[in-house]
Amino acid sequence: MAFREVSNQEISDKLMPTAQEMQARMASTQPMQNDMPLFEDLEPSGGLASMGPAMGGFDASMSPTVVPSASDREIAERMKARSSGIAGLV
Repeated sequence: MAFREVSNQEISDKLMPTAQEMQARMASTQPMQNDMPLFEDLEPSGGLASMGPAMGGFDASMSPTVVPSASDREIAERMKARSSGIAGLV
């Protein structure tokens, strides 16, 4: 259901621009000129985050957002440790 169908003519003419007015507004807008990068690097290349969790980097799957309970995170870490490295051979 369109706004013009549920409101009267006077209100919709005041609040809603015509198609020609919208096209004129869109044609007159200019893109922003910004030389700054949108995002900055979190760490220089080669930092801990780029190494991944196996090399001491941040493991998002163990964050409090994903696994809220500290005891559940501890259990998950222990289970992960058993399946990797020398301990995984036993």
